[in-house]
Amino acid sequence: MRYPRLVAVLATVTALASVGLLVPGCGKDGAPDVGKSCETVAVLYPEDSYLSQVAKDCSTGLCLKPIDHSVNRTGDTGPLCTATCSDDHDCDGQVRDRANSADRRCITGFTCAIPFDSGDKACEKLCVCKDFVPVGGATVPPKCVK
Repeated sequence: MRYPRLVAVLATVTALASVGLLVPGCGKDGAPDVGKSCETVAVLYPEDSYLSQVAKDCSTGLCLKPIDHSVNRTGDTGPLCTATCSDDHDCDGQVRDRANSADRRCITGFTCAIPFDSGDKACEKLCVCKDFVPVGGATVPPKCVK
């Protein structure tokens, strides 16, 4: 072969991709930026939440700023990188550094929830900051109950 080293590198990259090590997912095992601060583009969903699907700050491209329905009413939690998920274990994301007064990341951690019942992300599970979830947990929107 003329380029044995290149072939070896390509084989390694292909092997890593096939086992999912190079593909961003959700939480600690995939997209390490779940919970990272990001910028939302003004895409208002019917639930009065904001979701940017072209967020350059996030490996998944998803930046979420839900409307605050929580009793916590943190008020200063900003938009955060999110990802699709199956359950709460997929949503081990970055949380706020309480020693840094400028940090606007999530305070209470993340849950796997359905934030939208309409739009192109309708009924899709995403990692959502618990600062925005009612005490007692997220509920499945009636339109999404199967």
